Amino acid sequence: IVANDLVPSCGHLASIQQLLEWNNATVEPERKAGLCVAVAYLYAQVDDEAQSRAFVDRAMSHAPANMDALLIAESQAKQVSDNQWLEEIYSIAESATFGRHGNRALHYRAAKVFELKGELQRAMQHACAAFSAIPSAGVVFRLMASLARTLGDAQPFVDAVWNVAARSAAHPDARWIALAVDELEEVPAFLPARFELLLRALTVESSVDVVLKAAHVA
Repeated sequence: IVANDLVPSCGHLASIQQLLEWNNATVEPERKAGLCVAVAYLYAQVDDEAQSRAFVDRAMSHAPANMDALLIAESQAKQVSDNQWLEEIYSIAESATFGRHGNRALHYRAAKVFELKGELQRAMQHACAAFSAIPSAGVVFRLMASLARTLGDAQPFVDAVWNVAARSAAHPDARWIALAVDELEEVPAFLPARFELLLRALTVESSVDVVLKAAHVA
């Protein structure tokens, strides 16, 4: 890392000044982003959070997909009040991701970061977005279900599953409905949410799988 190479001989402030001079001398966006990331990193080391964030913003403006800038942003969002800024950084990064796989990876990353920060509502929003990008019964689905249980609120989970299940032009995909209903079974308070999901399906398509699942829940 350029920043770490400079600091032992120059110190933090002189290193920042040198990086800024190099930044001003280049016009290549990726290079400018990398130098801004290095400056943000050094400001973080001297506990100047405002400047660190400012240079994260500058880095993202040059190269929205710069993962090093995103990593620094995640480390700098230490207070609850910082999380809206972090959301904005994720939105910038999302604008530069390519395809559903990129969106899924970014939203899953954001969900895990916000979960660790205790921002469970934000974590759920990102988990649902990741599931919507590429539905699977793997880690994202389990994360949505886990967050629903922790929050005591199954509605975002139900809505995300229904939106995916209802994408079929003919009838809702009973597989997702069955998985969601089973996942909610452990929490008695989620019984209304389980019924809601099944009733939504039954109003569109009275498939055998859905009818049997509804009978089991009842």
